[in-house]
Parts: sequence; C-alpha cells; structure tokens
Amino acid sequence: MHDPQAIVRDWLKALATLTQANMAKDELVGKLGAYVPMLLQRFGSTAAFCPDSLEHVASQCKFFPTYAELCDALVPWWREHRPMPPLIAAKEATPPSEPPSPRHPNELQHVASVVARVIGELKQEETEKAAYYAKANNALPATRREMTRAELTEAYKRAGVKGPDLPKPTFRVVPAHNDA
Repeated sequence: MHDPQAIVRDWLKALATLTQANMAKDELVGKLGAYVPMLLQRFGSTAAFCPDSLEHVASQCKFFPTYAELCDALVPWWREHRPMPPLIAAKEATPPSEPPSPRHPNELQHVASVVARVIGELKQEETEKAAYYAKANNALPATRREMTRAELTEAYKRAGVKGPDLPKPTFRVVPAHNDA
C-alpha cells in the first residue's frame, strides 16, 4: 500500500476508532475527504502518519478532532520526530572535473577595482562612525553619578529645557519602635 492518500485516510480512520466520533458515517467520510489532501500538503509525506503519531494524537483527543485540533496535536510531534533531510549527494559535493577557464586581464582588473572601491567605502564609513562615537563619548561626563536636585535643575536650564515638575521632598519623623 503505497498510495499516500490511502495511508493518511487509514490513519484518520484509526484515529476515529480510537476517539469518540459523534457523527454519521457520511459526515466522517466527508471529513476524511477534506482532511487527506490538506494533511498531505501540510506534512509533505506520509512519514508523519505512523503508529507513534497516531498514539500521540489519540491520547490528546476525546472526540474526533477538527482540522485545527488535529494540527495542534500533530505538528509539535512531527517537529520532534521528522527525519533529517538527506545529506548532499557525493556527486554534488565533488569539485568540477574541469578547471574554470582563465579570466581575461580586463575582467580581473575590473573586479580588483570594484573590490578596492568597496573596501575604501567600508573603511571610510568605519572612520566616520569612530569619529562620531568619539565625539559623543567626549561630551559625556567621565563617570556616571547621581545628580542632586539642584544639579539636575541647573542641567535642565543649561539645556534650555523645562524640567519635570517634581514635588518638594517631604520628610516624616518616624517614632522609634519600642519592643518593651
């Protein structure tokens, strides 16, 4: 039995047997007809429809699941259990038997000039970034510290910005706790 649709259909029939299918036979046949092509498209092969995946899905469903419930149960299982993709075939991994044709000197000169221009632009961009960050770092104080309220107010004034309206600090005297 190598028909992919038959494999998925039989898997779904087994799921219906393991769960409570509260529907008429015609309705179940209709669901199977809709589920099979969508499941094959989603999973790409019949490898996801094996006894282990059937047990996993059936253990999570009391009733025959909707398509969304079925995918919610099967997709995580498939992510953990799907086979690894095949390795690159040896024929594709071997170098070509013929060496590449020699390049024309004008072509090599053009490539060298383009590479030199790009490297120059990258170096210039790095130099500009370094200068920008050096200037920005020089504008910062040498060390960070907390400012007093007066220093903060003065800094806002120097910057020409209205500072936040902070309430005046209030101090409350807390009586000493007496355990006696």
